[in-house]
Amino acid sequence: MKRSHTFRKRDPGAPGGDRPDNQRPYNSPVRLSPPSSDSSSTEDSEEERRLLIRRRRRRRGLPSSSSDFSTDDSSEGYRSGSGDSDSEVDYVSLMNATPDSEEPFPAGGEGEWQRDDAPGTDRFVWQKRDNVPRRWEFKGTPGVKGHNLTATSSPVDIYRCFITDEFIDLIVRGTNQYSQQYPDDWVDTTAAEVNAVFALFFLMALQSTPRDKDFWSRDPLESRHVFAQTMSVDRFESLCSRLQVASEDRTGPVADRLRKLQPVVDLLTGQFSSVFAPPERVSVSDSLLEFWGRWQPTDECAHSKVKIYKLAVSDGPTSGYVSAFQISKGESKGDIPTPSKVAIDLIGAAGLFGKGYEVHTGDRYTSPGFFHYLQSQHLNAVGMVRVNRRYMPEDLQVRARGDVDSRSTGTGMLCLQWHDQRPVTMLSTVHDSDMVTVSGRSLKPKVVADFIGMKRVALSKLAKADLTSDESVNLTAQILYKLVDMAVENAYLVHRTLGGTLARRAFRKEIVRELLRDFHRWKDTVRDPGPEEDRFQGGHHVHFLVPVPSGRYRRCKVCHARGARKETRSMCEHCHVALCPYECFQVYHTVKNYA
Repeated sequence: MKRSHTFRKRDPGAPGGDRPDNQRPYNSPVRLSPPSSDSSSTEDSEEERRLLIRRRRRRRGLPSSSSDFSTDDSSEGYRSGSGDSDSEVDYVSLMNATPDSEEPFPAGGEGEWQRDDAPGTDRFVWQKRDNVPRRWEFKGTPGVKGHNLTATSSPVDIYRCFITDEFIDLIVRGTNQYSQQYPDDWVDTTAAEVNAVFALFFLMALQSTPRDKDFWSRDPLESRHVFAQTMSVDRFESLCSRLQVASEDRTGPVADRLRKLQPVVDLLTGQFSSVFAPPERVSVSDSLLEFWGRWQPTDECAHSKVKIYKLAVSDGPTSGYVSAFQISKGESKGDIPTPSKVAIDLIGAAGLFGKGYEVHTGDRYTSPGFFHYLQSQHLNAVGMVRVNRRYMPEDLQVRARGDVDSRSTGTGMLCLQWHDQRPVTMLSTVHDSDMVTVSGRSLKPKVVADFIGMKRVALSKLAKADLTSDESVNLTAQILYKLVDMAVENAYLVHRTLGGTLARRAFRKEIVRELLRDFHRWKDTVRDPGPEEDRFQGGHHVHFLVPVPSGRYRRCKVCHARGARKETRSMCEHCHVALCPYECFQVYHTVKNYA
């Protein structure tokens, strides 16, 4: 049965009717009477209308000029399509019309307008006529910003614009503080060592083995010397199980433990938006990361899910560049933020409000109320939408493949449904119902052809679930690996924007090479055992036995040289060589050829 809307004239005495301002309900939209058809009273009506607008704007602390938002085609900032519009709009309502929440959208700055034709009001009417799109002029400046980056910048220089010393310092302090809770001969880590751990993970992503421990294999057919030369597998696993972020909030239920990652999330988002400004088209998407492990050693191993919301570039050579992101632990509906609110937070974090960007969203985010709010913030919007959203038209009819039906509002919002293999419903503030030919044969609506959709950033297999043993898996560390990998992908896209020619694999290898070189340079400076003759100098005042860090067993150097396999927990602190107490320790420091 075909549904139809029934409209009736509002009673002036009803709530929200044409009553004096001092009797109007709180937060009710301001209704302006249309201009009189009498030519003699046109000037007086227009003057009264302008005075009312100024009075309302002064009451809200806004500028009294209305030049920022106008239905006039000659307006500088707001471009309207050709044709007449019957919307006498002067305010944009901030009422949230999304189906997920009844809370208001966050208030914007100057230039924010309220209108009496917001979704949910009597003047928000879907009409069966062609849409008159209204596109905000793009005022962004896309490209690389500052940081002295040029076409000759090395991959590691670009990488360090995102993974800064402050970011690494948060991890170093958090890891050392976390390790103090478990007294077991822990040796504090350093910034160079944390960078080396990330470098080894980047290298693991470029190679493949049945098990991660095989990277430290002594089998000549499987050996990869760079891993053993950088650090032992025991030290690597110990660091992987303890990587944390320095945060004041270290208590609370499991669902709240992601809050301690907020410092690095804020830091990375700030760097993402400060290094590169996105082009006109951006998209909001999300990805679900699944892990097997534990949040802390006292927990049981279990599957955990973490959702990452991202604002990324939609198309062009920098497609996939993440400008802002948020993390949410998606165990239940109550733990996942309202998608529309998350999108608003991401757009605000990237600094895109008021610049005429075109935001593409999926059906989880799109609604008439959300797009109305984006219009009020000088943004354009295109996206797929679910037909059961609030304030959607209820009389769209498409039955056979190729059928098209559309509705539009006086604010320039188009709702179009097109039957392909199944009905596809779109919402747009910058399109009409024109049809275009795609690939020279298929005919489809232009809004569908232009829609880019949700751009999912490809995260490499940086941290796998079987990275370490079940007893030492740390989910916070695995999330950190994913975030750092996202920064590496952004760095590569900046490299290509600057005119770089390296392929993605070669770019990552250069970063690994430089990070490991810095680590070995630091290790040679701090832990240099000295020349071979140094083991004979200094006597017991320099050479003395200490426990091996972390209480691990290591192979005795003297016994190994004599063909015997013997492990010990003692080592010389000066020489950094594992030795059996007494006999092997004395032989090593007194006999030149001890084999």
